[in-house]
Amino acid sequence: MKSLKNFIKKNLELLNFIPAITKNNNLKNLLDNNLFTLIDVGATGGMDGNWNEIKKICHYITFDPDPRAQIISSYAKHTNYNFALWSEKKENLPFYLTKYPEASTLFQLNKNTLSSFLNSESHEQIKISTINANSIEKILKNPFDFIKVDAEGADLEILKGAEKFLKDSCLGIEVEVSFINRHKNAPYFSETDSYIRNLDFALMDLQTEKWIRKNNVFSTKTTPQLIWGNAIYVLSKESLLKKMKNLSQENRDILFTKYITILLIYHFHDYAIEICDYVSNEKKLISLNYMLDLRKTIIKSMPSKVYHIFKLLLSLLIPSILICIFWFSKKARTSLVNYLKKRLVDLSHYLVRLSRYGPNNSCISG
Repeated sequence: MKSLKNFIKKNLELLNFIPAITKNNNLKNLLDNNLFTLIDVGATGGMDGNWNEIKKICHYITFDPDPRAQIISSYAKHTNYNFALWSEKKENLPFYLTKYPEASTLFQLNKNTLSSFLNSESHEQIKISTINANSIEKILKNPFDFIKVDAEGADLEILKGAEKFLKDSCLGIEVEVSFINRHKNAPYFSETDSYIRNLDFALMDLQTEKWIRKNNVFSTKTTPQLIWGNAIYVLSKESLLKKMKNLSQENRDILFTKYITILLIYHFHDYAIEICDYVSNEKKLISLNYMLDLRKTIIKSMPSKVYHIFKLLLSLLIPSILICIFWFSKKARTSLVNYLKKRLVDLSHYLVRLSRYGPNNSCISG
């Protein structure tokens, strides 16, 4: 059922696809000759669908130790490593393989905690093996622009093993964080967040996942418990400016373009404009014409409000159709009904915000 819900999610992500970056010839030509380097740790789950826009100007580097991992790539350049990562070189680490490859982990699963929830089946352990691990710094020679880490508890250790790159070249981070003890002795969100903030990255978004308890008591008014999330960070604007001042004009343009690209992929449109204004205050860092070109690209990448409502409605329609198709499978039907209830909650929250704050600020929480 997890794979079915991922299928729905990835198809809905395609609705956000607005090819503004690669439609701008100046930006595309710049990145054609200076590929965006994207690291994906725990690559079985893949990247957010919005990254598809720059796949033709991107070097995609993947890591996943699970032998069942199937990584399909259409990026301009793809390098894959089928082994585990850690903060340093380690031998004979226990590797807990689970029913779903995406949930396999280097940390022992906390069955007592997980068994309280309907989604616990995805963490069902099927085998324990031993593997060797190393750090990103020991494996990669060249710097990267962005890293996504989804390592089921090992995320902080992996980031520590890439600290030099995080300080020197990285512009953004997406990392899985936990709010409950899913894995024994694994760090919580607060520890991971503190580490990343100390490297001068700013938390921009937290895409949370809430689970329904196994008693399946749930309605549109029920608030399930917060379990985990994907935290999105970008380099602080102060650190960005400092890096840019130490570069040549060409490398400055490349760095700034890659930074804006990350903001557009995650739909941080307002912050992208703010960053343009912030950098514009520093004379001779970026040419006026190039900055105007970037601003136009940012505006063109924004989906309309009607578009957003359409996506929410479609998120109700797709699972409704699948419920009809899988009606005679109780397990599938229950899972899809719960997914549909969550999407109804999303829609009701959006309409409440729309009525409170108006169409221009309906994204405001409250």
